[in-house]
Amino acid sequence: MGMLINKNCQILIQGITGKQGTVICRDMLDYGTHVVAGVTPDKGGTRIYDIPVYNTVNEALRNHPDIYASLITVPRQVARDAALEVLGKGKIKLVNLLTEGIPVRDIAEIVQVARANDVRLIGPSSVGIICPAEKVKIGAIGGNDPGVFYSGEIAIFSKSGGMCLSLASQIFNRHGYGTSIVVGMGGDRIIGSNFVDLLKLARDDDATKLVVLNGEVGGSYEEDAANYLKKTKYPKPVVGLISGVGAEHFFPKGSRMGHAGAVIGEGNVGSYEHKMKVLQDAGVIMTRSSDELADIVGMILKEKVEGNHLEEKDLEKPELVSIAKPKLERMKRQVRAVTINTGITVLRDGKPHLLGYPFSELIERASIEEIILMVLRQEDPKTKDKNLLKRLFSFHLKNLPLAKIAVEAAVQSVRHGNALNSAVSAGLLCQDSVPVEIFHEDLKEAFSQQQAVAVVLIGWVMALVGHILCGEFKVTGDTQLENIFFRAVTGRKPSPAEADIFRGIFAACVDHTPAVPSSLAAITSYSGGVLMRTALAAGITAMGDTHAGAGEGAAYAFQVEAEKALSAQSVRDKARWLVDNYTGKLGDPKRKIPGYGHRYYSLYGSDPRAECLIKLAEKHNIKGNYITLALEVEKILKEEKAGGLCLNVDGVIGALISEMGIPPKAGKALFIIPRSAGILGQLIEQKAGSFFRLDNESIIYTGPDVPRQYKAMNNH
Repeated sequence: MGMLINKNCQILIQGITGKQGTVICRDMLDYGTHVVAGVTPDKGGTRIYDIPVYNTVNEALRNHPDIYASLITVPRQVARDAALEVLGKGKIKLVNLLTEGIPVRDIAEIVQVARANDVRLIGPSSVGIICPAEKVKIGAIGGNDPGVFYSGEIAIFSKSGGMCLSLASQIFNRHGYGTSIVVGMGGDRIIGSNFVDLLKLARDDDATKLVVLNGEVGGSYEEDAANYLKKTKYPKPVVGLISGVGAEHFFPKGSRMGHAGAVIGEGNVGSYEHKMKVLQDAGVIMTRSSDELADIVGMILKEKVEGNHLEEKDLEKPELVSIAKPKLERMKRQVRAVTINTGITVLRDGKPHLLGYPFSELIERASIEEIILMVLRQEDPKTKDKNLLKRLFSFHLKNLPLAKIAVEAAVQSVRHGNALNSAVSAGLLCQDSVPVEIFHEDLKEAFSQQQAVAVVLIGWVMALVGHILCGEFKVTGDTQLENIFFRAVTGRKPSPAEADIFRGIFAACVDHTPAVPSSLAAITSYSGGVLMRTALAAGITAMGDTHAGAGEGAAYAFQVEAEKALSAQSVRDKARWLVDNYTGKLGDPKRKIPGYGHRYYSLYGSDPRAECLIKLAEKHNIKGNYITLALEVEKILKEEKAGGLCLNVDGVIGALISEMGIPPKAGKALFIIPRSAGILGQLIEQKAGSFFRLDNESIIYTGPDVPRQYKAMNNH
């Protein structure tokens, strides 16, 4: 569809130096897109993939006056300003707004300015645009493998970015038909280009023979499209699919499902049945699934049907099942692929909060017992409970010790080459169930049974780490939890400064929402009805080198790898050598430097947990060459690689244990122990045996076509 974008179009990327912008830019260039410039305030004069970066859109236009389109991939906090900056010029004719989560009032203003300046806006929350025949794409559509889109005669317009890929793949794999254009239009309540806008483009495009509309329950864009199609007697066949079938039977009107625009309104508008009816009345061939849609598209393009009409008997109507109310309530609780509820941690504006408290304040002064009480009880800890927990934690470590077979299993696991997390899991699985019946009476009175079991399990994880890393773990009369934590990891008594650093690390690592592999593994396991101990072991097993091992990797880089820079005259020289070594410039394979970058905080340029731990180290005069080295590496990465490659909490932990003379292998332990407390808090939130599961629609089948007839095979 050359009228929207073609291979000769010059493209600008706003937010090009961010983590997301850098990756998308590389993928667009690899596909053949003509990216000529980028914009990031305060990054002017730098280059990304040899593409010049400017401070403003005006600067970019002065140097590249023929720019046709802009991709906006910036954090939502600055998305409004970025959009208005480019839309207000009126010189760039196509803008793809990728950013999600923009406030509705900002979107409304952005759309109004776009229309006033005759700029075609795609998005917000748009995965992008791809034209396979032109070998050009804008945005993240197709990821780093857009080769799954093939040139053809089908235009696909979808609210869902994931469905763009799914529908195109199914149609091509089944029938060999490709696409003329695919547009992820975004699913927000207000968007720049709707179905009607895109249908108008497809109407006059000679390369497009058929249009696929993928809508959703909620909103009225589908009804608007039906009115347009009926009024204009649209000349091309249109096939439709409405995602979210049956959702309105599960949730009350006004509920939001997935996209910001997927809101079921009062009356019929927005419901599945209403969208199906009005689109069918307008001549759209409506389907119930992506499988059926692929088959219908194949039938039309093979001219097995006339025009855009199929006989009523060829299309089965959706089956609406009557469900008893108790069963319906159970089903609603089991639809867990959409969300996991948690009352512990929330990420807001680039900062994590625990029960509403910024992690920065907790890292600065919250005790370990306070943190444990907060994640297990989800309430502000009282002084009497803090004192009780300190006493009972030490008491149960001494009086409910690990079984000998559990300790041997953990130690032998490491001796046979397994990682620390695997060894701790092995020990937990070989340990007998938590003996609730012999808990101290005070523990039974002050805590629920689940909370009491969790307290004992946290102690057992500490003890297992101590046996593995230090050869043994002895319980002393010390009831200070930061001292016990330090002794488990190092085998020695800490100084007051060291104990306070470990207290801060515990607060920094205790939780980061359930959206991580260890939490998901534990919650999924627990939902199947296993013991809390078994579910915790599953979560710890998922703490691999990528998810939990960056602290150890960073410490190894600082303590071992950096020492190989024999010619280094300064800390800056060591940092330079480390970056060059890890990025393959010195002949070794290219590797990611552990402890830098983050899937969330990279969007904001800094990890607040890391910053707070550095301040805590400065307070105790612990900041030395290792922390300086870590910060110098960050400077180089931000200057030369991407602004989002910030020093994260794991990198600071690696530097801190290096400053304290603790070996790198302790790095993962500093994640495992506090995160175990966070996971146990998440498990207490769940209902054991509630059967966490994905919806079948979340699974994309890639096997052979079905059905097939089995024939006995000759195995000789």
